[in-house]
Amino acid sequence: MEMFEEDQQLVDALEAAETERFAANAEAFYNARENQRQYQRNLIEQQGGNINPDQPGRFVFELQPLSRDQNRRYGIQERRYQANLRQEGNVVDHLAPVLRDGLQRAIQELIDQRDVPDNHHVYFDIFSDRLRDQAYRANGLIAGDWRNSTHMVDQIFNHLQSALNSNESFEMNDTFRLEVTTVAPRVLRGT
Repeated sequence: MEMFEEDQQLVDALEAAETERFAANAEAFYNARENQRQYQRNLIEQQGGNINPDQPGRFVFELQPLSRDQNRRYGIQERRYQANLRQEGNVVDHLAPVLRDGLQRAIQELIDQRDVPDNHHVYFDIFSDRLRDQAYRANGLIAGDWRNSTHMVDQIFNHLQSALNSNESFEMNDTFRLEVTTVAPRVLRGT
């Protein structure tokens, strides 16, 4: 262990160590951001688009029917949709709010365009190697609440945004996948 004869020597040594650690953290952050930007550039160009610095970046989820499951015994009908991700406009540095907006738009469009009845439940699952536990499942809401209760929808998306923000290493990559599920209410049959 090194001994310091004067307080100033100790202060100088601490500042040098702190500066070195800060520089390493800053470089790691810069490299992660540049990797994320390159991924987004590729995502935009794969769709035949060009980066437009005059437009804000946004994610667009195109929902495609994946499966329809039914359990007559329990009266459950379930429909799953896979989301294909596109990016428009410019590169995005703060992913959580942009993901939230894109996902909220996609689910709203699904409910409106597919005429999902007000009494059906809507759930969504996000899968990514970059999420803690590799998955995030939102508590479902009844379609009527999606349409009419912005407070309840905001609560779900605030929770998602908090989960994404708490994971400092979250970034979009090829493992990102989204599924949306609508579930009809259980139909009870007489005995």
